[in-house]
Amino acid sequence: MWENVPEIDENGVIIAFELFYIPLDTFNGRLVPKLVNTPASNRNVTLNNLEEYVFYNISVRAYTSVGAGPFSPFITQRTSEDSKFFYKFLFIVQ
Repeated sequence: MWENVPEIDENGVIIAFELFYIPLDTFNGRLVPKLVNTPASNRNVTLNNLEEYVFYNISVRAYTSVGAGPFSPFITQRTSEDSKFFYKFLFIVQ
């Protein structure tokens, strides 16, 4: 789940969000990034098929009719035994 983009940083009406995530599995050298898109009406995404006890870098960005905004700073979360975690995103503008 993530917060709204601060009004001052919006460059038009937000029509969608894109979530980027990548496992940080250095044990087998595999780094496979994934992208998930969702309509602007959704403020959360369920990530499926995650591996147990793996760290993931996760970022989100907003889209308007003009195009994509910048990705938020990465947050790093580790899945648990059931391959789940919960994190609330905050948009941070640098």
